[in-house]
Amino acid sequence: MAHLRPVAQASRKSLASRKKQANSDSLRAIVGSDSRSNAAFHHGLEAREQMDMPKRPLVCTETLRALQESLDGEKDSCRNFVSRYVEMWPGRFERISAAVASGDNDLAMDSALSLRSSSLMVGAARLSALTDELIRLLEGRHASAARRKLASIQACGNETAGKLSATCVTADGQKEGP
Repeated sequence: MAHLRPVAQASRKSLASRKKQANSDSLRAIVGSDSRSNAAFHHGLEAREQMDMPKRPLVCTETLRALQESLDGEKDSCRNFVSRYVEMWPGRFERISAAVASGDNDLAMDSALSLRSSSLMVGAARLSALTDELIRLLEGRHASAARRKLASIQACGNETAGKLSATCVTADGQKEGP
């Protein structure tokens, strides 16, 4: 019986190797190398990412509190900062949208990075995450997927701006108008 062990081990290794190759072949068949397959693959990733978005808060109140604290607890300073973010939202989106539409990847990337940073500062968690996805698409030079991502960014940005306009959270957790 001892003489069969090496054969059984070699058989298991061979089976594992064949499974690994089959999985790799399946992945190549799914992803492929043509643009339609890549688009379908990225569309699947986008769908999964979209399902995770509602789990992120539209506006993170802890971040707003931290912003106010970093401004020495000045409610007016915090309110002004948030109001300025809201005022700048349409222009920021327009710059990203125009850059993506024209194929100016560098300008699109610069504008998206700016939106992500400012969104993080005001606690716009969902918009920041969507913008992060756009940045990954731009890094990968996936222009059509980046164009498709703009609709969800615009909708989320509009919703976020509305919520931030309606509410400003103070350091002690009290809600006040901006």
